Amino acid sequence: MRPQARFVLRGSALLMAMLALWWFALQPPMLFLLRSCESVALRLLSSSSPNEPIAVDSSGDWNFRVPVEDTQRETAKGSGPVKFRAIEFTIPRADVVLFTFSVPVYWAIVLAAPWSRSALRPLLWGTAVVSAVEVLSLLALVEITAYAVVAQWHSSPVGLAAWLRDVGNKLIVGVIPFAAPVLAAVALHPELRSQIFPASGSFPDPRPAIIKADGSRAGTPQRVQVQRQALDRDSHGDPRGRGR
Repeated sequence: MRPQARFVLRGSALLMAMLALWWFALQPPMLFLLRSCESVALRLLSSSSPNEPIAVDSSGDWNFRVPVEDTQRETAKGSGPVKFRAIEFTIPRADVVLFTFSVPVYWAIVLAAPWSRSALRPLLWGTAVVSAVEVLSLLALVEITAYAVVAQWHSSPVGLAAWLRDVGNKLIVGVIPFAAPVLAAVALHPELRSQIFPASGSFPDPRPAIIKADGSRAGTPQRVQVQRQALDRDSHGDPRGRGR
C-alpha cells in the first residue's frame, strides 16, 4: 500500500476519533480557554473599558460588549443625537464552538503523518499557531459584527464596505476553520510535506531506456559504464590471459 493511501486511512480514523473526543469531552475546556484569550484580546483593544467584554448566559450563548465611540444622529423617539460608547450583541454557542474545531483536526493530521521524535515539535508549535488563528478569527468576527451594527445606525448604503464585511464573515466562518489546520500541518511538519509533495528526483524516469551496442544504457554515467565493462570481462575471463 502506498504511503499516501496509508496516510489517508490513518487520517480518516484519527479524524473521527479526535472529533468524537472534541464533541464529548474537549469542548468545555477549549471554550473556557477561548473565552479567556478573547477577553484579554478585547481588553487590549479597549483598555479604557472596565467592564467584562464577554459574559456567558445560562444557555451558553456569548454576550459581547464592544466599546465604540459613535453618535447616532437621530433616535426613534426623536430626542436628537445620542452618543454610544459600547455595542452589545450575542453570538450563539453553536457558532462559537466552531472556533475550537481546528485544533482537533490539526491533531488528527499530524498524528496520521509518519511519527518520529522530531514530530513532537510541529505538534506543539502547530497547536499554538492554530489556536492563535482561532482567537484572531473570533476577534475579527466580533469587530466585523460591531462595525455592521454601527453601519446600520447610519443607514449606510450597500457598497464596498458592506461587501468586504460579507466576504470577511464567509471566510471566517466557512474557510479559515477548515483550511488553517491543513495549511499549518503542511507548513510545520517536514515529513508530512515530503510525503504529500515528494521531490522530483524520487520519481522514475518515464522515458524508455535506450540500449547501446555495447549493452550499456544511454545516459548512464561513464564511471558506471567502465565498472560494468570490467565486471563483464572478469565474469568471462580476461582474453589477454588465455595465451599464457
